[in-house]
Amino acid sequence: MSEDRFWDTKGTIEEASFMHNQLMGSSFFHSVNWVLFREANGELGAVFLNQCGVLRCRSKSNQYPNTSLIQIEGVNTKEEVSWYQGKRMAFIYKAKAKNNGSHYRCIWGKVIRPHGNSGVVRAKFKTNLPPKSMGAKVRVFMYPSNI
Repeated sequence: MSEDRFWDTKGTIEEASFMHNQLMGSSFFHSVNWVLFREANGELGAVFLNQCGVLRCRSKSNQYPNTSLIQIEGVNTKEEVSWYQGKRMAFIYKAKAKNNGSHYRCIWGKVIRPHGNSGVVRAKFKTNLPPKSMGAKVRVFMYPSNI
């Protein structure tokens, strides 16, 4: 991130929703947990979106650990998922031992395709997500941009 930006956790959901509507041209986001930043000129931007609802793709008797199902907050149809295809995701967790001076680690992935008609997405991660990720939050980043 460049030096002319700084983190702003005081931005409102309405500001983030307005910014998202300008980008997408629709108004389906109303209550979203955005992490916001402000540019030096005062413009509002969003870095990522907190999500929850991580599940494994499965059939009646088998689980497929290499594919995760994630319900993105505010996305309710297959058409709304298309904007998120290819976006990067991160599962951040805390480990007991320090690695590179931090207890926090990250598993990166990306949105692959929709799953069904209700706004659930399939995502693949660099390494399979651990079982403790079930129901945990995943961050969906607003890049790479396709606008």
